[in-house]
Amino acid sequence: MNQNIENDETEIRLDDLILFVLSHMRNIIAGIVAFAIIIGGIGTLSMALNTDDGIYTDEEKQEKAAVIAENFEAKRILELNQIVEKYNEYEKLAQQEEYYYQNSEITKIDPTNVVKLELQYNFDSTSVNLINVAEQTKNLQMILKNIETDLNNDDVYKSASEKLGTDESFIRELVTAVDYVPFYSNVYVSSGSEYTDQQATASGILTIDIKGSTEDYVKTIAEAIKSHIDSLEGEGSLFKGTLATESISVGYDADMVTRSSNIFTQIQTLRTNEENLLKNLTSDEQEYVDYLTLKKDADKQEPAKIGIQPMGVVKWSVIGAFLGACFVAFFWIIKYIMATNLISVYGIEDRFGIKTLARRSEDYKIQKGLAGSFARYRTRRVHFYDQDELIRVIKADILSVKHLKDIKQVFITSTGFTSDDIKIIEGIKNAMEESGVKICCGEKAIYDPEMITDISASDGVIILEHVGTSSNFEIGEEIKFAAEKKLEVLSAVVTA
Repeated sequence: MNQNIENDETEIRLDDLILFVLSHMRNIIAGIVAFAIIIGGIGTLSMALNTDDGIYTDEEKQEKAAVIAENFEAKRILELNQIVEKYNEYEKLAQQEEYYYQNSEITKIDPTNVVKLELQYNFDSTSVNLINVAEQTKNLQMILKNIETDLNNDDVYKSASEKLGTDESFIRELVTAVDYVPFYSNVYVSSGSEYTDQQATASGILTIDIKGSTEDYVKTIAEAIKSHIDSLEGEGSLFKGTLATESISVGYDADMVTRSSNIFTQIQTLRTNEENLLKNLTSDEQEYVDYLTLKKDADKQEPAKIGIQPMGVVKWSVIGAFLGACFVAFFWIIKYIMATNLISVYGIEDRFGIKTLARRSEDYKIQKGLAGSFARYRTRRVHFYDQDELIRVIKADILSVKHLKDIKQVFITSTGFTSDDIKIIEGIKNAMEESGVKICCGEKAIYDPEMITDISASDGVIILEHVGTSSNFEIGEEIKFAAEKKLEVLSAVVTA
């Protein structure tokens, strides 16, 4: 059978390495728990001891700033206070713009796919007796302007706000209205023999555009607008409004791009202005300003010491758990790669190319739980022989080689025999009694001068080794010795 002297580099089975690590799941879980407690505890202690988290009452801020200001000239203090005032102004505006940017519907709509709904209303004034026709037209223009003003009122969109789950002010921004009053007519009414009275009628158009991300969205807003306009027509109304057309289109909208871009640009400008105010300050001046700016004024009623925060405890515990899992997994990876003892039933075959027969020890116990599942899956491609089956296979191997060349003696060796190995050796001896092949044995034979003689006189070698206890170095020495003596290593038996 083919055999190779161990190379400097040994191939590692990645799947076996992963399953080896996972088979120590109990250790990993223990590491997760331990590190979560340790790192979580350190983080919690840090929060408990941290008294300079940046939230102070006005009085506390003034006291801290005053201590620093003792080293400044009066003129510089005045300049720094002006910087603080300007910074606070920028900060308020920036926070407002950022809130708007994060919540506005304008910034949420895809400008390349804007849904636009257009409502066109025709309005006619109610005929009344007027001497001046232009006055009737002026009245209708005023009516349409009032409706346009109404559409800029958040109250119009309350029903739509409830259905869409967004603020009325963000809906209002998506609506624009334009009026046009091009028509009027005169009807003269006879009163006796003279045309003394004049009935004047004016007509106009009101166009309303609604933009949104979906058809349902714009239709919901349109229903609120139509409901509002309908409510304006009542008994004694000076006009009559009729919905002439309602159309929907979808496409690119440059105005939405511009409006969204302007908001972002404004935020960037404000933040840049803040940076420019502070960039030339010394460390002491920066600290002075910090105590007086809005960033340090999140809650005037909250004490300077926040203390332990639940989310902070969770965060540090999760970090600890992750580090614990990584640490334990890394430990077992190094254990696998740097192992000095046989780490798997594949070990001898992978390193030396020797046929390997696997078996379970008599005291082998099946692992339970998730770790046991990984351990069993790790050897899913391995056939484990029982003792009788193993003896028959070894006998067949010896006899098959005997037919090819004359084999008179086989030496069975190991880095350390167990009681199971002794039973196997006795079984092999009994099985080979009638074949004329002598079976000799001895552990650590290459270190014993008398056994070296017996091995050298043999025609083949069988090695018995054990996962977890047999030394990789000594196994290598056994196989190298056999190669030097030109002995055939018939097979290796690995006990798990």
